[in-house]
Amino acid sequence: MSSRARATAIGMLGPGISLIGLIWILLDALFDPTPEAANFRYFIFDSPHLMIAVGTVVSAICWPISVQVARAQPEELELPDFEAELAEDALEDDEATATEEHGPYQWFPK
Repeated sequence: MSSRARATAIGMLGPGISLIGLIWILLDALFDPTPEAANFRYFIFDSPHLMIAVGTVVSAICWPISVQVARAQPEELELPDFEAELAEDALEDDEATATEEHGPYQWFPK
């Protein structure tokens, strides 16, 4: 995946959540025409309004990250190979254990 596609996906996460909340509000108004009491508590604790608020917070967090991803070089975005590091660590641990058990000369009796 290119860095531009990654940056776009990260940047659109928050607006996507907000859009789902907005669509939810519109569908609720369309299929349930009875008006509810539009008080402060309704706007704070109603699920679609909370989704819009969460989408706004996610946008505020993700947009700087998406800008950094867009500016990064492809080498900076590569994931490290943890399996190779774990294998090297296991080899070093085995060698250290063998040295502790049999001394520094690696002599193993038959």
